[in-house]
Amino acid sequence: MRTNVYIDGFNLYYGALRGTAYKWLNPWVMCQALLPQHQIAELKYLAAHLLRDAYSSSADAYVLVTNDSDLAEPIRIVRQELNARVGVLNPHRKPAHKLRKVASFLKPIRKGVLGASQFATTLHDANGTITKPASW
Repeated sequence: MRTNVYIDGFNLYYGALRGTAYKWLNPWVMCQALLPQHQIAELKYLAAHLLRDAYSSSADAYVLVTNDSDLAEPIRIVRQELNARVGVLNPHRKPAHKLRKVASFLKPIRKGVLGASQFATTLHDANGTITKPASW
């Protein structure tokens, strides 16, 4: 299933990463681990208010990494207008009640997946090398 993933950075950080050793997260690897039946076509890191207008018809399913209950109505509209599944990967302990009611599926983001989805300590690209901060 061709899937677009939209990450609400605020909810991911405050719900799953803050105060942990998992800040060096590779979100692509995390999403692949949590969505093994999905072919991830796009992964976008956005602020929650931008998620409302981010959907396009280029996917069979959409996955939000969020717990923002204000997104319940946009999810309902996308499900109806695009006839697509809209799932939520929840970074918080309890999912928002409004999201539970409208999401096609809801999965928690557990610490084991976060731990297994870390970048290598040192990364290299055409611009040079970057190393995981010691405080992370």
